[in-house]
Amino acid sequence: MEDGKITLSYLQQYIRTKDHRPEALDGYFLKLIEETGELSRAIRKRPGPPPTDK
Repeated sequence: MEDGKITLSYLQQYIRTKDHRPEALDGYFLKLIEETGELSRAIRKRPGPPPTDK
C-alpha cells in the first residue's frame, strides 16, 4: 500500500494471504452478491440530501 491508498493489486494480495481457497469460488461469488445487496439496501434507506432553497 503506497501513500495510504489501497490499490487493486494490494487488495488481491491481501485476500490471497488471508483467505485464498480456489475451491470455494462459488461461495465467494454468493457472498459478494449477498454483501452487494446489503449495501444497496443501506444506501436506499439513507435519507437524501436536504432540499435547497433557490
